[in-house]
Amino acid sequence: MKKAAEAFEILQKPFLPEEIEWRVGRKSKDGSKGTALAYMDARAVRKRFNEAVGPENWGLTYQPIDMGVSSKLDKFGNAVDYKGFIATITIRVLDEDGNVITVSRSDGSELTDFQHIKGGLSGAEKRVASQFGVGDYLYGLKEEWVPLDKYGNILKVPVLPQWALPEGYEQPLSNINTEALNNYADIDDFGASEFEKEESSSDDVVMPFGKMKGQKIKEMTDTGYLSWIVDKSSCYDNVKQAARERLEELGE
Repeated sequence: MKKAAEAFEILQKPFLPEEIEWRVGRKSKDGSKGTALAYMDARAVRKRFNEAVGPENWGLTYQPIDMGVSSKLDKFGNAVDYKGFIATITIRVLDEDGNVITVSRSDGSELTDFQHIKGGLSGAEKRVASQFGVGDYLYGLKEEWVPLDKYGNILKVPVLPQWALPEGYEQPLSNINTEALNNYADIDDFGASEFEKEESSSDDVVMPFGKMKGQKIKEMTDTGYLSWIVDKSSCYDNVKQAARERLEELGE
């Protein structure tokens, strides 16, 4: 059985990218783009608790809630039912003295519009998991606009920053959202800057375009973006070399 501090550290680790689900938030007027919102997969949540404390040392219970019907109508003129579930997760861990203790957290969720019962149960489970710090880091992700298909589905999910990935995880270049990268610069401009041609040491090389314009390569920490510069971009050799050296410094 793990100590509480160790268990909570495991619970709060970032998920693998494939364990994160995405839904569309706001949409552009023409419906071609939308904001991508990240959330946890319920199966990944259960897997995380199994990893942190062992399947025999945690449990999940549900309690239905029914608070009746709201006196106010929704925007469609319909009465709103206040119904859902309260989920409680209890874990068993060791305190600093080696004694077995239990820690419980509770949170709730309303029934969902789609698959009412299942959606409500899943929502309550994920919410109470966040009370233990599971997936809390997802709230720190910056809002990112992504392309949508004609049905409003996300065509390409955002690339997670390095801090939102498990320690030691190497993101495949094939997973890099090239559209997001292109937001840093117009692809036609790669290698076209006279400034970039100037002689300079690797410590002085900066990005000459896009959102990272003016930022020194040596100060970058996004290894996925640095790898893309080295392997996929049409940047001049001095920029690629600086990115290559930075990757080596970061242990890539």
